[in-house]
Amino acid sequence: DQDVGIFQSAPIVERLNAFRLRTADGVIIILFGLIDRQRTSENGFPSE
Repeated sequence: DQDVGIFQSAPIVERLNAFRLRTADGVIIILFGLIDRQRTSENGFPSE
């Protein structure tokens, strides 16, 4: 089992690959599972 947390970080500044993002404060976010595109868009994230 993996822990899942909700956190706030700086804006995303770089997409490293299909599963990893880097934020302005240096945090690397790893994405697992399916992404709800509509919800992601509603939260202000661009499709690219």
